[in-house]
Amino acid sequence: MENALMAITSNPADVLKLGQKGRIAAGKDGDVVLLDKESLEILDVFARGQLMMRDKEVLVKGTFEK
Repeated sequence: MENALMAITSNPADVLKLGQKGRIAAGKDGDVVLLDKESLEILDVFARGQLMMRDKEVLVKGTFEK
């Protein structure tokens, strides 16, 4: 699982030169996605330390979303 997740976390962050993304460590943005263990469905999302999605419900929408 750890190696598989690198394809959507640290690897793209490295390729795109996004130094603050892709890893959980001191000084990083604090983006975390919590998945259902069985289905891998996204349950919760924290971005830059802010709760964006909880229990599959989007709490914060982007600039162009209603």
